[in-house]
Amino acid sequence: MTEPIDNPSPASTPVEAAPAPMLAYGAEPTYVPSGYATGGGLLVALGGGLLTAAIGAALGLAWLLSKLPNFLILPSIAQGLLVGVVLLRLLRRGKVRNPAAAIVVGVCCGLASAAFFSAMLYGRAVYLTRVELHRLAQGPGPGQRFFVAAATRADSHPFEVYDAAALQGRTTHHGLLGFFIMKGTALWIVAGVQAGIVALFAAVLGKASATRPFCEICGTWCKAPYNVAVLPAFYAQPLSKAIVSADVQHVLTLHDHAAGRALGTSCAVARVHACPRCGQKFADVVVKSARRNNVVLLRPQRVSQEMVEALKYEPEEAPTLAPAVSDATASPPTDSSTENG
Repeated sequence: MTEPIDNPSPASTPVEAAPAPMLAYGAEPTYVPSGYATGGGLLVALGGGLLTAAIGAALGLAWLLSKLPNFLILPSIAQGLLVGVVLLRLLRRGKVRNPAAAIVVGVCCGLASAAFFSAMLYGRAVYLTRVELHRLAQGPGPGQRFFVAAATRADSHPFEVYDAAALQGRTTHHGLLGFFIMKGTALWIVAGVQAGIVALFAAVLGKASATRPFCEICGTWCKAPYNVAVLPAFYAQPLSKAIVSADVQHVLTLHDHAAGRALGTSCAVARVHACPRCGQKFADVVVKSARRNNVVLLRPQRVSQEMVEALKYEPEEAPTLAPAVSDATASPPTDSSTENG
């Protein structure tokens, strides 16, 4: 488990004020993606991702050839974001809940994006060679007849003419592979960096889509999470344990203990993912910091509506609940229907 970001003195930790319970018997399970993915959903995601990779490669080449600042890596980052966002939408629409499959599709799209970009560079070189032959064919000189014949040949077989003019004598290979070998290490490095960046964005966003809580009963994705509790960061671990063990009383105790404490530069945030149809809910805990990336301390855990209400509890706005949480060892309130029955 990830260490908390802030480490206060032992005397001020919420663990001593209200010890977090161990995992209770029959605790609600952590959400785990089912791994389900239809062939149609994967094919649509892969096809759409490859099409987007080709469009992104064309836009990246246009950016690279323009006067816009590119710093070499900016077009690749833009390609990665474009492919990743489109892939996320397609995987979600196809209801793909298999993280491994989503990552494989993302890596394939990343490799394809670099291949499309390099192929477009190769095609551009072929086109420029054809234009240059036509220019030379219109000029005077003893070699004009040769250039006219070469330009005519380039109109019908442009790649063959380019390979004969630019690659012959430099490499025994033709086509895109020969173009790579002729350009040398620089093009391999650019293609590798581009493939890595696009594949990283696509795989990360694809995995995020596949691991988002999905309601298997209704066959739909849970809505985007919303925050229900924000506490100082050193409450993250006991809050996570209380959610896992379904200990509503301890969540209320933690709220009372945290009342009035400053958040500082980091905080523990409890979020809820809800099914838009049946209302099934999952809660997770994320540690957010101004100095570091967010850390998911607790993966989505199935919770009851009672737990959600406890996570929303704010002592200063609900004084009627204070007697029930004033003592860390207090017993949960008795159900009134049981007493009257």
